[in-house]
Amino acid sequence: MKIEKDNTLLYIHPENEGIEEPLLDELTKKILWATRNKTGKGVLMNDGSFIKDANTRGTHQCTGCNQRCAVSATYDISLPNNLITNTLAVHYTALHRDELSESDLAKIEKIEIKCDKECLCDPSEEELGFSKRVDNDKDKRKEDRVTDDNDILKLFKDARELYL
Repeated sequence: MKIEKDNTLLYIHPENEGIEEPLLDELTKKILWATRNKTGKGVLMNDGSFIKDANTRGTHQCTGCNQRCAVSATYDISLPNNLITNTLAVHYTALHRDELSESDLAKIEKIEIKCDKECLCDPSEEELGFSKRVDNDKDKRKEDRVTDDNDILKLFKDARELYL
């Protein structure tokens, strides 16, 4: 969902694929520090309120990445500066910078890193949104599901025979 409120950050729908190599500059380091030092996990509601310790109904995928398939976690996060963002915040800052609003860029710029900037290593694959891959091949997913269903059915039959 695309939300622009005073307390939200980086709820966007990128239209472009993003750059090949992530920007690992001051802005990326700021959002990286903020997400690593999150103050809570929860769900952002449409009105901008945040429900702590709740999960969303599922993940979302970066709309611009096509084959790279950056996938979020099943929760949003609250940052030390009281902003709410999603788990693709580092991904959006590092790979879709040209699609960020002036408002979001200004909010990131205001983040104060509370450690020596050298304490931040580069973002991990997970922080860049690439730890989970989405299989876009529907036939393969259907085949896997049928195999899983058959395995469950076999387990059920085996268990039933043990107890009858």
